[in-house]
Amino acid sequence: MKDLMSTKLLKILAIWSLIPSYIVAGGAIGYGLDKWFTTFPFVTGAGILIGFGLAVRDMMRLKKEW
Repeated sequence: MKDLMSTKLLKILAIWSLIPSYIVAGGAIGYGLDKWFTTFPFVTGAGILIGFGLAVRDMMRLKKEW
């Protein structure tokens, strides 16, 4: 029973760790593009929103698999 509980906890952590990692990745890519195009807050914000959307999409996909 304990092994099943730890497996379930790890699955929950794996799903919820997608949001911060995707947001950081989207923000970093957006920040790099902002530095290149000199349009600071706009592309960074778009990258964060795109990262959040992709994280939610992948969370829903993983939920269906598990």
